[in-house]
Amino acid sequence: SASWDEASSRAGSAVTVNIPAIAAGAGRSISLSVPLPAGYQSDVQRPLYIQIKPSGRIVLDVDNSNNQRVLLLGGMPIPLQPNLLKVPGKALMYLRWQPSTDARVKGYRIYAQEVVGNNPGPWVPIGSSPVEGFVDMTARFGIKRNYRITSYSARGIESIASDVSGLTLATPEVNFEFKNGFE
Repeated sequence: SASWDEASSRAGSAVTVNIPAIAAGAGRSISLSVPLPAGYQSDVQRPLYIQIKPSGRIVLDVDNSNNQRVLLLGGMPIPLQPNLLKVPGKALMYLRWQPSTDARVKGYRIYAQEVVGNNPGPWVPIGSSPVEGFVDMTARFGIKRNYRITSYSARGIESIASDVSGLTLATPEVNFEFKNGFE
């Protein structure tokens, strides 16, 4: 059986398929056509619960955990391959990621987290971009900063965050030379 948003024992099945018995250790491919739930929006991630329930002769299964699966369907695409570039001596971080080909993506949101010592701070939104790049002008020398990126739809629905990328801006060396004395 398959059901949207919660296990079918509580929600009722969206579809049920009867299959012939499967011998122990044998595999079988099963195709299901599950109707979309009322009000389905493709930019919102929804879980589809799939459960295989033996009928007729009950076989004692030592572990029936392989009889259940949860598929997450819909949702916005996660930005891929985030990269950070720094310019020596400047408090700037350039972020780039692979552009999405999904027409639902209207832009990207960028989040940062400062790490002082071994203590990561909270994730804070620092900006957005309509394209696959962003310049962080709030980075500070000597402080490690992690970044993650989400994509968002026209309705403002965000994807799951990208992988985390992090760098520390090295404190620039400052050399002074005094000519003709110092007063």
